[in-house]
Amino acid sequence: GGAMATGQTLTADATRLRVALVGPNITVLTSSSAAELSREDPRWGNGAFTKIVLEALSSRADANRNGLISISELTGYLTRHVPGLTDGAQHPGVEIRFDGDVFVAGL
Repeated sequence: GGAMATGQTLTADATRLRVALVGPNITVLTSSSAAELSREDPRWGNGAFTKIVLEALSSRADANRNGLISISELTGYLTRHVPGLTDGAQHPGVEIRFDGDVFVAGL
């Protein structure tokens, strides 16, 4: 989302960002689609997207249990769990041009 210092809201659209980042080995994740709000809740201590990213990186997204979280495992976890946490009101945007492993300490 976006807003000016005056409080005026700005239309958010990650399409321009995804187009600008054309190239190999890039993955763009957005917390919600352009038509949705990114939900925050004091119980989570942050937004829904951040809550699920942190959960995923705690090893829950490691679907094949190889000790690494691939981009496809991460994005799959996000696209399954963010809508569930927000009662279907928020869906992450995903643009994948890379599918390698993300090395995460502490798995």
